[in-house]
Amino acid sequence: MKKILPDTQRIVELREDGKTYSEIAAWVKAKYGYPVAATSLAAAVSRAGKATRPVNRYADHIPWTVKAVHTRHYAVRMLRLMGRRDQGLSISEVEATKLDNWLERLATERAIVAYAPDTEEGFFYIDGRPNAKGVPIRKTPL
Repeated sequence: MKKILPDTQRIVELREDGKTYSEIAAWVKAKYGYPVAATSLAAAVSRAGKATRPVNRYADHIPWTVKAVHTRHYAVRMLRLMGRRDQGLSISEVEATKLDNWLERLATERAIVAYAPDTEEGFFYIDGRPNAKGVPIRKTPL
């Protein structure tokens, strides 16, 4: 059986809403019942000529150029969720709960997120307070 990808325009819209290709792949599996690789979605968008350079839609929350190997780290995932919520975009109840718990833990421990691109781990928690916008980050890389 040949698997059919969702409409390319729908994939583009989901990307514009801030979803990663991995998140879109999970959505496809939930909606259509079959797995699809994130790379297949990216290739479909590229073949359709609709690929654009990735835009950091959450620059206040993720001010660094994040290496591909670090994009799935929990801290950066939570910062993306925070960025979505702060921009008024919808997030699920599960995501909201995870984000709230994470922010509460950071506040309790007086920690913020720092990025060290040349390390294996990438993201670290260090002592500090959120910035003036309430985002728990250290803007300059370690």
